[in-house]
Amino acid sequence: MAEAKIMAVGSGDLEIVSSIYNEVFSPSQDDEFFKKRFRGRYNVCILIALMDDSPVGFAVGFELRPSTFYCWLCGVRPDARRLGIATQLMNAIQGFADDHGYNILRF
Repeated sequence: MAEAKIMAVGSGDLEIVSSIYNEVFSPSQDDEFFKKRFRGRYNVCILIALMDDSPVGFAVGFELRPSTFYCWLCGVRPDARRLGIATQLMNAIQGFADDHGYNILRF
């Protein structure tokens, strides 16, 4: 299993998230796609996975209800798959949910 550096980032880094998203999913989306989804949401969590200082994956989530945190999207670039990066992202988002007192984590 590769050891990725998982970083929490802000909405100013959505360009990185949308870039990875567009390598993983279609149709492609821009930053506005994420901003619209986060509008009016509490405790938005945006995580980026880095390997050799290059972004290779992301996970994003937000509060669904006061007791429930929702991991909305997670993706890993095709060239970085099967290295355990998605697992590391999921563990990090679970840690975020735990740290913020959520009892339920939904994917």
